[in-house]
Amino acid sequence: MFNFYLYESTTGRVLATAAYDERGDGAAAGTRVIATGTIAALTEYAPGGVKTARPVVAMAINKGTVIANGVDSVTITLIPVGAKVSIFKDQDQLARAIVTVNDGTLTATFDSPGLYTLFVASFPNVEVSFTVSAT
Repeated sequence: MFNFYLYESTTGRVLATAAYDERGDGAAAGTRVIATGTIAALTEYAPGGVKTARPVVAMAINKGTVIANGVDSVTITLIPVGAKVSIFKDQDQLARAIVTVNDGTLTATFDSPGLYTLFVASFPNVEVSFTVSAT
């Protein structure tokens, strides 16, 4: 756990406190840098400390509605190799499945009706999500 605080140098008044938990990320422990300023983490990152727009990958989905029969499928292409695709149904808080894409394409089928969100993450690329209606 890395704790830090911001204080006023002339009076010592504490203005803010925060903590960052590095557990489970031991390989990168000790490489964290605190920078001043603002950054939009969803669309920017800071390679070498330079605020930079995150790349946008033009992934494509072939259709937005499938029959919930475990056979009819939806295909997403142009996914960066190594990307993780998390699949959520309706209002799920936890992913039903997380798949690593090794060839740039994901084909999915669904057994039960509902709205499915497929969330594609491949840092530093901007995350992309697709919604599929299974009827």
